[in-house]
Amino acid sequence: MKGFRGSYCSYFLMYFFYYLSLAMMQGLISVYLMDRGYSASQVSLAVSASLAASVALQPIVGALSDRFDKRAVCGGLLAINGALSFMFPRLAAFPLLAAVYSVVIAGMNSTNPAVEQMATVSRFPYGRIRVWGTMGYAVGTQVSGILYRYVSPGAMYQMCGIGMAACMIGILGTQDVGQKDVLEKGPGEKGDGEGGKGGRKPGKGHMAFGRDFLWYLVITGLFYGATNVNSTFLPSMFQERGMSIDMAATVIFAATLMEFPIVMFSGRLMDRMKNKMLLTAVFCLLVIQFGVYTFVPSAAFHAVAAFFTKSVATMAYIMINLKVIASMVDKRYQMTALALVAALKSLFTVGFQTVCGYLLDHGTYQGLYLLLLGVSAVGIVLIFISPIPDGTEEKLFG
Repeated sequence: MKGFRGSYCSYFLMYFFYYLSLAMMQGLISVYLMDRGYSASQVSLAVSASLAASVALQPIVGALSDRFDKRAVCGGLLAINGALSFMFPRLAAFPLLAAVYSVVIAGMNSTNPAVEQMATVSRFPYGRIRVWGTMGYAVGTQVSGILYRYVSPGAMYQMCGIGMAACMIGILGTQDVGQKDVLEKGPGEKGDGEGGKGGRKPGKGHMAFGRDFLWYLVITGLFYGATNVNSTFLPSMFQERGMSIDMAATVIFAATLMEFPIVMFSGRLMDRMKNKMLLTAVFCLLVIQFGVYTFVPSAAFHAVAAFFTKSVATMAYIMINLKVIASMVDKRYQMTALALVAALKSLFTVGFQTVCGYLLDHGTYQGLYLLLLGVSAVGIVLIFISPIPDGTEEKLFG
């Protein structure tokens, strides 16, 4: 274990299998439940319940992670999640299905802030670690489609449980720079001197609940409310437009690979650009994506829009969120702040899922995406009038 602690292999296991498990658990949930005879509003109810559970759990996990060993806290959550994911396909009653799904997703969502934050305080450049999250989500999406069509729908949830066990091993093996001296540094690794990840100066005393932070919470809520609804119903929209489920999974797999340029060049992009500029760019990607889904009837154009915009926007926002929090919140409270952001985005998504599930039951996918297009436009307006700091002094991704 001594040689494994803080090794690149531990970060590979953590990121690859965390995102592989996440993709398998939630990527095809709308198709899985609808194929079992449940309605779109019931799908939204299950997803909303998982997000409501996340709202309750995320601040608790964030506070515990700041106070105790975040690896032990997250490892315990993943152990519970792995066991429940094995149970999930054996459940028949909808209330029990929704309850187990909610607990698993709440645990995954509560683990996410720590997983992302660990990459920014490791001895390796952020891009070299985060790239495995992109690959894990892409592989998880593709394998889910194959298992769903050619093996059984339940097989993807059993594979999900195996992935969570591997992720837990990786998390327990990670090590923040600054906790212990790094005795050996490979090429491209950073120590804890000035300029290294562990040598970043302490926070400047920014208030976690100041005006800047509250504005940012609303903007983040709109972004994740719209994108989480899109992630839930995009596979079923592709299926409704004539795609097979494995083809829809292939499109999402290909779209996920578009995260690679963002991850690999994150040091050049994220650290140098102002927060408002970055936020505006990702909301513009949403406008383009949802505009195509709304006004262009061709499934081929929908696939192209998803390929160039879907995962690029969400991956960029993951890094933007880390950067904005680092520029607003004292270092001592950043895990708590990240957990609060995660809880609020879940709260917004509950509302979005409820409204959009009802809208889809009584309307069309075109109407659904017209609403999401309007939300994205509102987000751009809020970014322009918000007092969010530039954040160019933060160097997280180099």
